[in-house]
Amino acid sequence: MRKLLNSEYGKTMLDVPFIMKKSKDGFVAECVDLNIVTQGSTLKETRKNVSEAIKLHLKSANDLGILEDTLKI
Repeated sequence: MRKLLNSEYGKTMLDVPFIMKKSKDGFVAECVDLNIVTQGSTLKETRKNVSEAIKLHLKSANDLGILEDTLKI
């Protein structure tokens, strides 16, 4: 997934890999690099959920001043 990140440094495009798996009740998405797991009933919903989770994770890391550590820059 390519994610646009807006920050005080401007706009940055990131490729954030994640794995999607079929589960009993829908789908599960896992972004191993950022330690994020989310789910949804449909593929579309799961993609939306993982996109939102990645965005919130990176925003929180930026707000806490640990974005560079999170991205291993």
